Amino acid sequence: MYKLQTTVAGNACLESGFEVGKTGELEITLTQDLKASPEKVTVTLSNPIVAGLLALAGLPNTYIGTVTGTSINASGAGNARTEGGCQFTPQITVAADLDRDTISGEVIWSYVATGTDCGVKSTCKTVQSFNGTRPPRVN
Repeated sequence: MYKLQTTVAGNACLESGFEVGKTGELEITLTQDLKASPEKVTVTLSNPIVAGLLALAGLPNTYIGTVTGTSINASGAGNARTEGGCQFTPQITVAADLDRDTISGEVIWSYVATGTDCGVKSTCKTVQSFNGTRPPRVN
């Protein structure tokens, strides 16, 4: 598990609680089966605040993704919703690079939206940049 420091780098989706420059903490757990599927990874985001935000957006906290070299990319979708003339599904993508016990990357919040009244949901991204380290292992 990595304990990360986050900074909101952009909030084009105009999400409340995501003011640009706002900092926070995030815990991320990466699980990989090196024998069966070394190219696949499960990414789990956790801490009470993040869990609440994910629940509000109808998003899970665990995502399946891929590993290419030292890069990880995982994504997931939430529950489809309708507001006025807009049908949309919230999405989240975790993109990260690993260097030994250090991880850095972004959590990208966005939507897949269709309809006549979607406004910024059609093209927006809210981005949290993160970095941190994995605690030393105790043998």
